[in-house]
Amino acid sequence: MDIMEKAAYLNGLAEGLDISSDTKEGKLLRAMVEVINELAASVNDLQNENNEINSELDEIAEQLIDIEDALEMYDEYDEDTDFYEVECPACGERLSVDEDIMEQGRIKCPGCGEDLEFEFDEAECDDPECKCHS
Repeated sequence: MDIMEKAAYLNGLAEGLDISSDTKEGKLLRAMVEVINELAASVNDLQNENNEINSELDEIAEQLIDIEDALEMYDEYDEDTDFYEVECPACGERLSVDEDIMEQGRIKCPGCGEDLEFEFDEAECDDPECKCHS
């Protein structure tokens, strides 16, 4: 039985006793039952809000784990790794790809699934230390 059900049970017991509101004891008992009902409603509201907040925190925690995983992936790259900006011709999404992906020659766009092919022309590369100059 939750707190609202217990308060309702006490309220029913008080009603069933046929206590007169004219006596001091009757006034006191009715006031106590009324306070118990209000407290039970407040506690019930707080429990509902707490459950909602906990649910939202769980979602945030899951998103944070995804972000941490993504950051770890970027930490794996050396600082010397060069990234190239490419734009998907189908959806316009801008991607950062590293040399390894460029050398593979193709990937699928994460935005639309379109096959993106790369042709790395040595004439376009200005970096004398790049692998394309070997």
